[in-house]
Amino acid sequence: AVVSTQSGHYGRVVSRTESIKEQKQRRDQFSSGSISSAYPGDGFPEQSLLLQSEQGNSSRDTMLDFSGMDQNQQLSLIDNQDTYLQERERNIKTIYSKIEELGSMMGRLSQMIANQGETISLLDTNVTDIQTNVDAAHSELLKYFQSISSNRWLMFKVFGILIVFFIIFVVFMA
Repeated sequence: AVVSTQSGHYGRVVSRTESIKEQKQRRDQFSSGSISSAYPGDGFPEQSLLLQSEQGNSSRDTMLDFSGMDQNQQLSLIDNQDTYLQERERNIKTIYSKIEELGSMMGRLSQMIANQGETISLLDTNVTDIQTNVDAAHSELLKYFQSISSNRWLMFKVFGILIVFFIIFVVFMA
């Protein structure tokens, strides 16, 4: 069980590392110029529309500077940004669905715990009832043993009287 857990963790670490490498490659491919020091992991240039909106510069109109680029480069840049935004939206939706799934799992877990609590309470009640019944049975067995012990003396007395009558009958009738 420990080995499978460790291999599962290792697989997640490897896949996460590959994902980070792919993100870095995309950032390097789509960025030009220096990387912002405010967002070292972002990988977008200082003049990026997304970076400006994340920094709170969205109060003024932000426009991309397409001067010096031909139309193919402009379309490529817009497509790259659209692709990034679509991927980001898809990842956010995935995270949201995973959080909802986790919430439903926690709800089911709490329901299972409540059911097990009821079962444990019922078992505790049954154990208490069994203990009471065993104690009552023990006391009844003791009473029966006392009754049998007192009946033995009665049997010895009756047997003694029968022997006396037999002796008298044999002596006087023979």
